[in-house]
Amino acid sequence: MSETPAGAESGAENSADFWLKRAGLWWKSVGQTDEEFLRAVRERAFKRGGKGEEFFDHFMSRSGQAKTVDTSRLLAEDRGVRNTAMSKIRAQLDAGQTTGQFVVHQPEYSNDDWCMALGGFTLEWRLASAGPTAPSTGPTQVSTAAAARSTGPTRVSTGATAPSTGPTEVRVWFRDRYKWWPDRDLSTRRIHEAADRLARSGAAAEFDIIGLETSLEVPARVAPPSSSGSGPR
Repeated sequence: MSETPAGAESGAENSADFWLKRAGLWWKSVGQTDEEFLRAVRERAFKRGGKGEEFFDHFMSRSGQAKTVDTSRLLAEDRGVRNTAMSKIRAQLDAGQTTGQFVVHQPEYSNDDWCMALGGFTLEWRLASAGPTAPSTGPTQVSTAAAARSTGPTRVSTGATAPSTGPTEVRVWFRDRYKWWPDRDLSTRRIHEAADRLARSGAAAEFDIIGLETSLEVPARVAPPSSSGSGPR
């Protein structure tokens, strides 16, 4: 359900694929339309009023308009994503980088609602002291990361060192695509196939997910992240 496919993560017990499977929704009933099937998925697999349900409803609405995500809220509500971000950014900082990116995988979430909404995605970052990546007026969005994406990680120039004895402030953001993966070998493949057929027929629509830029303080030492799914609520 995101730009980063869940194929390699389908065995994890806090992946979106796992919770769809647990809901008993990997087969369509005889005579059931794709839309009826996905409505049943919605009723049984998503937290009422949650982000997963919100994004699924947006997909089914056929709008296709981009959805923004408050990245600071994501980091506050999902300790797994936050700890993963701090750990991977600290490793890149210690390697001398001043910008970077990495994939947040589904098993690294601790909040299943966010996992169902976003799936795997690529988080990007830069040192806060490196200057803005976009005009300072209005919310900062992910499209400003194109330079970092095209040129690779930026490393500290000769004679400079990245902070390592105390917390380091960085700016983080992401951009993703809400889509399904019918060609992946997943136990919930029938769901992905039905959603993909609806999208291709125009009865539903994929959309961009824009994680707004926010600050994150990275400690000098970060414990390795652990995968501990919270289970559906």
